[in-house]
Amino acid sequence: MKLRIKLCDWTIGSPPQQRSNLIRQPIFSLCWVLCFLLFPAKAIASDVDPYVGIYKADIGLIPYTVIKKHGQRYFAHVSPSSVELVIDETGKFKAKNANIDIYGQFKKKQGGRYQLKAVSLYGVRHVYHREVLDPQKYISALYSDSQAYSEFSHPVSEQCAAPYPDALVASERWLKRTPKMQSLVSKIEGGRLDYGMINSLLILKDGELVFERYFNGWQASEPHMMLSVSKSLTSLLVGMAVKQGAIEDINQSAVSYLPDYKVYFQGDRKRLTLRHLLTMSPSLYWDNWLRHQDNSPDTLGTEFDSDDSVAYVLSQPLSVTKGSITYSGRMVSVMGEILRVASKQPSVSEYARKGPLSALCFQNAFWVKQEDQRSNVAGGVVLRPRDMLKLGQLVLNEGEWNGKQLFDADWINESMKPASSSEANGNKYSYFWWNSAYYHQGKKYPAIKAVGYGGQEIAIVKDLDLVVVKTANSFFSGALIDKIMTDDVLPTLVK
Repeated sequence: MKLRIKLCDWTIGSPPQQRSNLIRQPIFSLCWVLCFLLFPAKAIASDVDPYVGIYKADIGLIPYTVIKKHGQRYFAHVSPSSVELVIDETGKFKAKNANIDIYGQFKKKQGGRYQLKAVSLYGVRHVYHREVLDPQKYISALYSDSQAYSEFSHPVSEQCAAPYPDALVASERWLKRTPKMQSLVSKIEGGRLDYGMINSLLILKDGELVFERYFNGWQASEPHMMLSVSKSLTSLLVGMAVKQGAIEDINQSAVSYLPDYKVYFQGDRKRLTLRHLLTMSPSLYWDNWLRHQDNSPDTLGTEFDSDDSVAYVLSQPLSVTKGSITYSGRMVSVMGEILRVASKQPSVSEYARKGPLSALCFQNAFWVKQEDQRSNVAGGVVLRPRDMLKLGQLVLNEGEWNGKQLFDADWINESMKPASSSEANGNKYSYFWWNSAYYHQGKKYPAIKAVGYGGQEIAIVKDLDLVVVKTANSFFSGALIDKIMTDDVLPTLVK
């Protein structure tokens, strides 16, 4: 069975003959999230552990899995995500989370190490053999399929000096002075309830990386899936294109940038502007919040599989509710095509690699491609948490990076303002970003957030010169960022 990567807005799809049934099962958000991989050898090296190591199966695009040990807990890393395993003394294993249908058996022990593992992943069986892979070639090997991924890392140069020094010592020193953060780390490390799903937590205060901690076997060099944080990155790229003059005005009609698709812009659609796309009002149908509440077809997977995803999206009904938004990655897809055309680049990923964003010097940065080779702008970005932190700092500094203005401060002010009075869990939507607020000691602290399914988040609090980044596997639990900010971060930083 050949698996194909289907990372759309928040869900990883399945083979076409199965997808219509599987898309309504939240469990497959994680099942097919387990379709990417990259991990440096130093994170998994072990001389004695019988399970830890790299394994490979003959299954085409997704051949690798990595078993890591963090404390006394084992994790199967089979994507830029992970699953905690319970392994018995005979080598039999299963996912700790009962919602995840993964189980199997380690076999053929030699020199104290198992040489293969038989795995059942939601009823599909594979055999993985222990593999030796050059540590320096991990990332290039695991993301080498040009049909599935594009890399938008930036070449190492003098201008790409690491903006954040090694924060390990500083983090430990800071942690000792902050009881609330100590308690938070203990809950994460101990796998307590939803906290055990957190993979990284970084805090930038007054321009200094004061806290950086990775959990569940993750390392600083490893990128993590961003899912809908990809939308917020796309918004920043639009701002950069506006500053360059590639996009003149977001009040322009969408069809003016997409003449090849003018057949789809009839009637009210002629008035569809870039601003409409950026604010998801009105929206091209598929409402992601209602995806499990009706019998609508799987437009997410169909778009991803389409030979022309833009034509497919534009063929969908238009949802219009005055003064509200219809949260849908489809609007992002159309905006991504406009960005590609305006920037005169073959893909949005290439614009991210060659355009003004290159000043941020991303490393190990990848973008998932759809079937038609377009960048999946709604949910396909894979970034290191440190590079997520750069995005937050860029917004905090109103577009300035190392003395260079990558986009106008006016764009930040405009693109971060609520575009509608409607709310979702107390948050209001702007240009692919969320407006929120935190409260501490009776004072309100407005915040801007990039939010991705499963607990991928960037929280920016300008009044405190603060950026917080979190990645997680919270696909079956609460994402916790608001609770962590209110209960732990603000009480620690605001006296």
